[in-house]
Amino acid sequence: MADINIRIPKRNLKVLRRARLLDLLHNNIHRKLSFICAPAGYGKTTLLVDFAEDVDAEIFWYRILEQDTSLAAFYESLVQAFQVKIPSFGSNQEGLSQTGDHTPRSLAISLAAIIEESIDLYSIMVIDDYHIISDDPEINDFMDTFLEFLPDQLRILIGSRSVYGIPTAALYIQEQLSVISSSELAFIPNELIDLCRQYYQIDLHPDHAQRIIEESEGWIIAILLALRTENTTIEIPKILGAREHIYQYLANEVVSSLSDELKDFMLATSIADQFTSKFANYLLEVDNSESMIRELEELNLFLSDSDNKADASYRYHQLFSEFLQSFLGKNSPEKVKLYNQRAADWFKENDSPENAISHYFKAGLQDLAAEVINNSSRQFHLNGQIKLLESWYQQLLHPNDLRHLAPVLLLDLGKTKITNRQPALCEELLNLAEPLIKDLKDYNNLANLYYAKGILYRSFGDYKKILSIADDVQDLTIKHELTKHYWFQAERLKGIASFYLGEVDNAFTFLENAAKGFREEMNLTENHDQIFDLIMTLADVGYFGVETGRIFEAQSSYREALELSKKIRKNYTNTTMVKNNYAYLHFLLGNFKEAWRLYAQAIEIAETFQINNYLVHVYNGQADILRDISEYEEAEKIYLEALKLAESISYPLGQAQIFSGLMQLNFLSENFNEALFYIRETARVNKEGLDLPVHQENFGKVYLAMGQYDLAKSCFEKVIIGLGEDPQPDQILVETYFHYANLSFLLGEKETALNQLKIAFQNSAALGFDEFLVPLARKPKDFLEELSKEWDSPQLKSLIKRSKKKPLTKDQLFKPPEKTTKVVSSLQVLAFGKGAVRLDGKLIENQLWHSAGARAMFHYLIDRKRVTKEEIALDFWPDFSPGKINSNFHAVLWRVRNALGGKHMIEFKEEHYQLNPHIKLFSDLHQFQQLVDQVGETQNKTKERILLRQALELYQGDYLTDIDMPWADQRRTKIRNQFLGILEKLARIEFEKKNYSESLILYDQLIEIDPYQDHYHLNLMKCMVAELKIKDAKKHYIDYSNHIQVELGLSPSLELDTYYKNI
Repeated sequence: MADINIRIPKRNLKVLRRARLLDLLHNNIHRKLSFICAPAGYGKTTLLVDFAEDVDAEIFWYRILEQDTSLAAFYESLVQAFQVKIPSFGSNQEGLSQTGDHTPRSLAISLAAIIEESIDLYSIMVIDDYHIISDDPEINDFMDTFLEFLPDQLRILIGSRSVYGIPTAALYIQEQLSVISSSELAFIPNELIDLCRQYYQIDLHPDHAQRIIEESEGWIIAILLALRTENTTIEIPKILGAREHIYQYLANEVVSSLSDELKDFMLATSIADQFTSKFANYLLEVDNSESMIRELEELNLFLSDSDNKADASYRYHQLFSEFLQSFLGKNSPEKVKLYNQRAADWFKENDSPENAISHYFKAGLQDLAAEVINNSSRQFHLNGQIKLLESWYQQLLHPNDLRHLAPVLLLDLGKTKITNRQPALCEELLNLAEPLIKDLKDYNNLANLYYAKGILYRSFGDYKKILSIADDVQDLTIKHELTKHYWFQAERLKGIASFYLGEVDNAFTFLENAAKGFREEMNLTENHDQIFDLIMTLADVGYFGVETGRIFEAQSSYREALELSKKIRKNYTNTTMVKNNYAYLHFLLGNFKEAWRLYAQAIEIAETFQINNYLVHVYNGQADILRDISEYEEAEKIYLEALKLAESISYPLGQAQIFSGLMQLNFLSENFNEALFYIRETARVNKEGLDLPVHQENFGKVYLAMGQYDLAKSCFEKVIIGLGEDPQPDQILVETYFHYANLSFLLGEKETALNQLKIAFQNSAALGFDEFLVPLARKPKDFLEELSKEWDSPQLKSLIKRSKKKPLTKDQLFKPPEKTTKVVSSLQVLAFGKGAVRLDGKLIENQLWHSAGARAMFHYLIDRKRVTKEEIALDFWPDFSPGKINSNFHAVLWRVRNALGGKHMIEFKEEHYQLNPHIKLFSDLHQFQQLVDQVGETQNKTKERILLRQALELYQGDYLTDIDMPWADQRRTKIRNQFLGILEKLARIEFEKKNYSESLILYDQLIEIDPYQDHYHLNLMKCMVAELKIKDAKKHYIDYSNHIQVELGLSPSLELDTYYKNI
């Protein structure tokens, strides 16, 4: 019952196979998407089922259900549809749909990659009832990207009542879309006549058929309703009429004619999307559901079933199902609640919580729904079905607020709000959940909740609260013997809080404890959570290391995190974060090329999977590099691009970082008013006062460059006072003393300037890097040169030397990769005897062709060299319709290309298909034909003899003996005749040269191939006589004469007989 929607429905035997529509599909199967769109009852599903049976391809089937309205559910169902035929499909991609790390685009690209790796057959994915999810923007984005990256071996067929939800414009422009609408699906008179004659034994007159078509507008559901009554003169409901009219028709003409027992069965089972006989027995408390189902099938009452013979699942036609539910609700509302409650109980007992919850809500039993929600929320959270959780949350609010019955739902939803940067809503949900989970004494979830709160309070800057929460987590872990993972998570929280509270050494101790614990867990049983937590902990160590000058620790942490990110490649956010952090570290250390390379890798991931918050940081990092190598114009372009993105996603942190970069850029390029503007903008988006040290330092250096020395001095003094008496070394402090030293030098206070410069260098040494001083040192050269005369400092000399060095150019940073030489494949094609095809020396096994037709088409292309689709069709499928020829051709062509390694191996050029001309081809057939042609052209007897011998060696048996097609038979016969001619000619030459034994061997070969040619036997006997083997010659004649007399009733020719008598 769980998988009826991912199996091809069984074909209804009383349904007309509509060749006209099948041809439309066949004709367009080479396009990425075929879209069948019409209202209910037009035969969309029937057409899809018929095409699935008719097409030469692997079929995957997915009928969308009402509960599939989230991207996660839709994605998981698609994967399950592939798993019906390929059980291992996506097995290493568990949890891929979790929304924390995956956008619609990232999921679509991931699915396309899995298909590329897992499916090596020409295939079609059929998606029916697409209208159910067609208005979901995430699913629309997913399908847009999926169709963009659709692998060449897959085509998509969609059936829908709505035209919405697919990228029609883009596909139409690319000629990758075909549409079958209601006008094509509408029955035509000839089809109606065939339907009546074949399945209803009604001989319908063409005029009568035309009237029915006009009245029904070709709407097949209406026609079938009329045919059920065996009275084709009654009024027929119209699709354009009111739904109430259709429902009334069904009530009067269908339901009223049924027995009460059968009517009750239909109405009860209509509440479920699908049902089995076991389910129906439980629902109605009966034991005869199988007989009821058989009766419905016999009455042809819009029932379809799965092809699972063990436990068949059934469903009603959607329009009929909607009618039955409406009828039940209107006439027996009390049964709606009863049936839904019993259905929910059944699904709960049979481990189908989503269905159970849905039916409890339909029965108005919020409390029972809440109970199942609480027990299953975590499962759906891990699967990324956040929209479903949010839907349940809303349903628990009305008519009564029963959220308190589902505290785990509140926790799971709260955690998603951290990822989605909704801290206020996250706090509200976690606060609602906390007392409820405490009351339940659910200590694992309580520890989970506390950790989530700790991460949340980091965004609030409430670090003392984080320390308190971390203690609570560890108390719970000890007291209730919880998994140590919670303890290590708490250590990470303590590390984060300690750092921001100024306890730097403690912070690193806690973080190392956490990292060590996660590593130990991974050594025992490695899983996604442990790797994720370790990566995040290492990211903290790296960031704090950069901030405090522990560069070695930062490098080591970022390097380990980068390696770990490869283990969970599907977590693209983590990978982007790690690459961005590591790139930033290389930037700080002056390794601009390596930083650029890592930023470029991060951009590729972030752009592909739309990880926009990190993309802002990565763009900003690249702009910082360009700024510091004086590529100001290029840097500004990237800053502004990053700013546009940050504003579009409402990301203040990213905006502040960009404004800070733009401030530095305008300062260096001496646009001082712009620089001052961006200082204020940075403070505004950060909601900070301008008196903070970071802003005063920036004001000070701008004022200094403007010549406003008093203002600059005031700002620098405010920074020094603001940072306190014993400040930690940081970039602000270093830059402040550096600029202050320059100011003092300009004011003639040389000794003060030297002392200030020494403080700057002392702190930069403690930081472990000073590359950020290089662009600053390029301007006041006199200041540094003069002070270097007074102070013999290697650090100062190094800075002066680096500032004079010509910076990298943008071309050196992102020079395009050199063009690589085109790889040329070699292809060896042996078509004689057993035959073989080798690509670059490796045998292409027969199973890789996936069908004899693919292998035959390959050899056909090799033989003919350049052919049109029409020529292939005539020789391969002479009796097929044009539409079916089209779909078969593209299916087989794909198999040929796939076996050879890709689409590029067979080119389509000027309406012809041919082997890629860059391939080094050896074909024994081509070589044989060339030798035959050369034999006919040469006048040199010696050369002729050599050529004949070479041709003889090539022919290792008849051409393609295992391909049974008329074109192959014709070629085989022609080539065999050419070979026989070569044998005979060579045999004559050897005889003339008196090489009688060699000639005799050749005639033996001729006779073995064609034993009834008298002149072969005559020449064989002449060879024997020439070798004085008279008895052998006579015996050969007698044996041959007897053989053909017995087998054919014939005698040897007069010439042969005369020769025998004259020996």
